[in-house]
Amino acid sequence: MPFGLRNAAQTFQRFLDDILRDLNCFAYLDDILIASIDHASHYRDLEQVFQRLDEKGLALNIEKCISGADKLHFLGCKVSKDVISPLKEKVEALVNYPQPQDVSTLRRFLAMLDFYRRFIPNAAEIQRILYDLVKGKKKRDKTTIDWSEAAVQPFQTCKNSIAQAAVLAHPNSEAKLSLAVDASNSGIAGTLQQTYLKNTQPLAFFSRKLTRKDLEPHGTPLHCDVSTGNIRPYVPAKVTANAVKQRFVWTSLKKDCTELFKRCIPCQKSEVSRHVKSPKDDFYYLPQDLVISIWMLSVPYPLLKAISTV
Repeated sequence: MPFGLRNAAQTFQRFLDDILRDLNCFAYLDDILIASIDHASHYRDLEQVFQRLDEKGLALNIEKCISGADKLHFLGCKVSKDVISPLKEKVEALVNYPQPQDVSTLRRFLAMLDFYRRFIPNAAEIQRILYDLVKGKKKRDKTTIDWSEAAVQPFQTCKNSIAQAAVLAHPNSEAKLSLAVDASNSGIAGTLQQTYLKNTQPLAFFSRKLTRKDLEPHGTPLHCDVSTGNIRPYVPAKVTANAVKQRFVWTSLKKDCTELFKRCIPCQKSEVSRHVKSPKDDFYYLPQDLVISIWMLSVPYPLLKAISTV
């Protein structure tokens, strides 16, 4: 596959994945990272990778190889045996980035900042005002930005956020995972973290701005099966959607089932196999005091606050 073609990178990546699939390494195009628990295992892993590459006729550039290091630079991050963090020179470039004068330059700054988004807590809230400045603008728009005091401060806050970016730990198979989430009227955020030996370490940060559609109230009926004595909501898969049609009917049934699945935690916990493999039984008419359908009404986002603020 020659360079320059649109799908050249994808083809080469798939080629490397097939070659190194069962080996202890991670490949991203022409960069291969090999991490081992000790020196003896590392030498063995290196030998296996070199042998596999030699069998497929691939050569390595020795001048670009780093062996036996306890930390190195990989895909824009500084990776050590304990943690991963943004590169110092990349952080300095963002901190010293001049104030953009047009939409295209501001988009470039936000794109570079988003590359390290998982290192920044509450990134969506911090960058919200800057994204409003480029909202609805054309690609490569050279329109001049009228910087107000309300916009200058968030720009400086974004630069400070990358300067104070968190250091993320590597996943530990023996550690206990937890998810801390928070929500407000303008956005949602979460932190994936692990606890090992009473020490809590962040693995990644997530945040997203709420759209107008997210803030709209929802009041769609959720239909449940009560014929077996155990009330359970229908999972909106194809097989269970057909089961719903056998007992209930309403306008836009398929569309409602899809939307309900996104907001109903009991639906997501239920498995399709329960409906397929459960014993068949007759459906009896229920008294008036039993409700066949329940309504899932969305709650205001300020009430969704969970474990802690991130």
